[in-house]
Amino acid sequence: MYIIYISLHRIADAWKFMNWADLVIPIGGDGTFLLSSKLITDNVKPVLGINPSIRSNDNNIFTLPPKYATNIESIFERLHTGKYTLLMRSRIRTVMNGEGLYRRPFHIHEKSRTQGEKRAEALARTTQRKIADSLQPRQRTLPWLALNEVFIGEFLAVRPITLQIRVEDQEPHQIRSSGMCVCTGTGSQFWYKSINIQSAETVRCIVEIATGIKLSNEQTNELLHKYHQALIYSPEDLNMVYMIREMYHTTRCKNQKCCPDRQKCNKLTVKSCGFDAGLVIDGSISLPFNDGTIATFDIKPEYSLKSIMLT
Repeated sequence: MYIIYISLHRIADAWKFMNWADLVIPIGGDGTFLLSSKLITDNVKPVLGINPSIRSNDNNIFTLPPKYATNIESIFERLHTGKYTLLMRSRIRTVMNGEGLYRRPFHIHEKSRTQGEKRAEALARTTQRKIADSLQPRQRTLPWLALNEVFIGEFLAVRPITLQIRVEDQEPHQIRSSGMCVCTGTGSQFWYKSINIQSAETVRCIVEIATGIKLSNEQTNELLHKYHQALIYSPEDLNMVYMIREMYHTTRCKNQKCCPDRQKCNKLTVKSCGFDAGLVIDGSISLPFNDGTIATFDIKPEYSLKSIMLT
């Protein structure tokens, strides 16, 4: 059996060894595991995350419990004797249509945006790129599968983005918001959950308005816990769920059917009306997602990540 061990500083070169590896072992925290998962493009090659840290405050989801960091031999003993289970974590495939899809991606974990860039300069540079972009294919299936989520939004956080959203075969909706997050069952307990978290004061106020009942602190916390747990669903679920952040609700929404703030689906198409927008996969790899670019997201069993679980 051929095994490839991946640490954070080796990720850039690790793709060279993926074809012959039988097992991939990322050594690090959840961030290293996520970056490593981008190198695995099928549902056959298993991955096993090991966190070398034994600090008690490490709450990694993808890696083995800290107790294994001091007893590495036991990991391979359990693998040899078959004392493990496989979790097929669903992943999102992204197909993009537009210009400039083959530019070098922007790696958020290792770079920062250009400071002091002016809108006129950006537009002029965009015009210059159009000639080169016209020679490239206008459709691209991205080689990176999203294990947690895909986020779409403007890089400047205060600038809203206008998007056209089509869920499966439903009528499209045009929305304006602070961006949107499209996540898997694995990602439902991360960024998606934090976007939807409500405060105790909000819940207490809504219940009192709706029923006239004033909840105690214990009742409020119990209700909040149930609500937050209901946001999480199985990592193996072959559906994704999108969440629109801070959607602009206009008076038209009172008279016409509006786009739901969040919805579960198997296929999603998003068209951008952005200016300096990006499509970010698992918080690490970003591609331009500006005016006219279209992204289609779907989930199929063959996109899953075969994750080894010892507990």
